[in-house]
Amino acid sequence: MLPTVLIADDDKSLHSVVKRMLKDTPYKLRSAYNGMEALAAAKASPPDVILLDINMPDKDGLEVLAELRENPATRNICVVPVSEAPLQSNRMDRSSFPVQDCIPKPFDANKLQERISHALRHSEEILPEANRAVLPLESQLEKLSNQTVRRGRQINAAFETLSRRLNKLEQKQNEPPKKAAPWSWHHAPTALAGVALGTLVTFSLLHHAPSNTPIPLQASFAPIIPAQQTSAPGLPPATAKKKPRPIKQGNLAPKGPVLRSIRRQHFRVTLNTTQPVHGRAVYSPKENAVVLELPETRSGLKRRNLPGYGKLITRVRVLPTKTKSSQGTRVMIYLARPVSYKITQNGKKILVDFFYGGRVMK
Repeated sequence: MLPTVLIADDDKSLHSVVKRMLKDTPYKLRSAYNGMEALAAAKASPPDVILLDINMPDKDGLEVLAELRENPATRNICVVPVSEAPLQSNRMDRSSFPVQDCIPKPFDANKLQERISHALRHSEEILPEANRAVLPLESQLEKLSNQTVRRGRQINAAFETLSRRLNKLEQKQNEPPKKAAPWSWHHAPTALAGVALGTLVTFSLLHHAPSNTPIPLQASFAPIIPAQQTSAPGLPPATAKKKPRPIKQGNLAPKGPVLRSIRRQHFRVTLNTTQPVHGRAVYSPKENAVVLELPETRSGLKRRNLPGYGKLITRVRVLPTKTKSSQGTRVMIYLARPVSYKITQNGKKILVDFFYGGRVMK
């Protein structure tokens, strides 16, 4: 199977030049003309090598690199950056992602072929390590599937037993009630014997009673008055009911949006709220931080100081703010160096993206 090379560049003339240079090589070439198309092509059918232009519309090369790094299916693809000017080495993290040195434009065919062959050798070294990491996961998946099948059989057996018992109960309920046996003259001797026994007992009691004992003709039907309930001294009566405590307005939770979580990434900070909030962002040169104001929003986070992520975002701090009319929350994103930023409102999410190029904060 031929190795696949994906060319991601917004310049269509560059695609024809690269295809002409790699015409006699055993490579299968594919094309993508912006960052979104490059991500879609890499996720649909991962290539062996990606020639990635750093300066592209819609999504630049660094953003594409960050998203490829986050996806497990594309993190092992070797990337060869292409730019009109050589990039600094500290702008790309090679510790956990296969990134080759940048090729400056214009480039010659021999250097391009050499760089692609070197990237293919590098990817061949990475793939066996990835396969060794996948083998334990496959064994765990097989164990879980066997457990699922066994539990499914147990559940089916329990359902069958339950259905049989329900059928028996329905049959008993649908059966007509049994009628009592009719009285017949065969029961007469037993009834007469019971009447005779009761009569003899009554006469014997009257015969042995003393003659001078008066028999009261009127029974005492005095009304039964319950005893007065008493309680220990110093305690309220047992019948007294406790008065409900009035609910204070201060104990009620204030209404309004709540900041639920903050997610940090290499070039993005995402704020999740319970309701849509229109935030305002300002850059503070003194603090070297982006200050995001969330009006009429309270913080639901347990921690005020959050650690950073990557080499750009050093830490994130959450502070409550208060004015004469309302209260709010201030989120300070501290950066390692000045870069450009962009704030986007997406429903209950506020996205703060950082990128190189364009208007640089001073």
